Amino acid sequence: DILVHDCQYLFSEYAPGSPTSKEYWGHSTVEYVVEVAFYANVKQLLLFHHDPQRSDDQMDDLLIYARELAVKLEEKCGGDKENVRLKVDAAKEGDTYDLDPYVFLDENDVSIDGDVSESNGESIHHANDDVSPPRSVNTGQQCVLLGFYESASGPIRDMLESTDNSPKVEVLQSRDELLHFAEQNHPSVIVLDNLLFGCTGFEFCKVIRTEMGEWGKNVPMLVIACPGEGQRARLTAERLNLDDFIQGPYSPSYLFTRIQVSLLRMPLRWRRAPLAENESERLATLQSAGLLDSLPEERFDRITRLAKAMFKVPISLVSLVDEDRQWFKSNQGLAGATETPRDYAFCSHAILTDDIMVVPDALQDERFADNPLVEGSPNIRFYAGCPIKASSCEDGSNKMPIGTLCVIDSKPRDLSEDERRALKDFGAMIEQELELSND
Repeated sequence: DILVHDCQYLFSEYAPGSPTSKEYWGHSTVEYVVEVAFYANVKQLLLFHHDPQRSDDQMDDLLIYARELAVKLEEKCGGDKENVRLKVDAAKEGDTYDLDPYVFLDENDVSIDGDVSESNGESIHHANDDVSPPRSVNTGQQCVLLGFYESASGPIRDMLESTDNSPKVEVLQSRDELLHFAEQNHPSVIVLDNLLFGCTGFEFCKVIRTEMGEWGKNVPMLVIACPGEGQRARLTAERLNLDDFIQGPYSPSYLFTRIQVSLLRMPLRWRRAPLAENESERLATLQSAGLLDSLPEERFDRITRLAKAMFKVPISLVSLVDEDRQWFKSNQGLAGATETPRDYAFCSHAILTDDIMVVPDALQDERFADNPLVEGSPNIRFYAGCPIKASSCEDGSNKMPIGTLCVIDSKPRDLSEDERRALKDFGAMIEQELELSND
């Protein structure tokens, strides 16, 4: 009945290069909001979150423009411009709107074929074939095309097909099959191994981007890297405007989430940590330490207990970052947990810095907000991790980060300078125990 939607600026006000450009501000445009409301059969649209710098006359002009957009959409769909079904107003403080809580739209009355159907005695507008809805508006079942030659398709296919409003999932391997399906069906998202039968994933993406019109330029595409592909491949992925180029081990949960946000045309606020430049040496050093999958040891548990008590947090861990997982050598507060996939791990980010890494509020951090450990148990909001280094197995004078000592809370907070120094001191105690083991 009523959609209340932010729309501070016009599309033209986001144009890059202007000193007053709103590029990257993140608010919806007036044009986008009116189209979404129209194609969703909204009865009344209330525009709010107005720019306080606008004058009353400017606000009146913006409202007139929005109403004119609604008239044009009505005409394009064969309606009467004198009887526009979408009413557009500017929300004002103190206005009151009465709704009938018992009026529902029967989904069996809804069509998307461009016809006008009747529901509860009122006509409902739908998009005609010659009117393209905005990219983020889905008018039918979505489709995910998986071009998997090396990767196992079963787990991700099962996850996608088990969701509400599950998309159609098509799994193909060869270049010709993939191109034919893409051209005929225009899938909503394409996910590819970079090694396919008959071509590389990059070559396939280039054809999509350059030879399949407006859809091909905009369709979200994810490519899974072959082992050993590095910076050159990542630069190619950027030139092809890929939504993601997935390097290194990944969990099905990460890929599932990545596909889901692409279907919703939303940014993914969960970033996998890049691999260290000396990753092979780092992993070899971790293996040589002899700690992975070993029994708990009081010398490490003593330190995590002290850290948990000092920082007044529910969780304190010694986490070792392996090739495809983080494994807990010492665990205070995560009963029964021994490891998580590596792409879940905050610690996989923390080992890439020489200083401690502090995340005051994970929900406000683009790297972690959609992470399963934030959205679900243990509901991480605060994280602080100190990298733990061990002498390299290849060069004893060099230190390799093999994990972290970290403290975690389910409430946002920060660390004072004294607390940061204390966390470093606890980390140094862990490193001292490692050196004693080597001696």
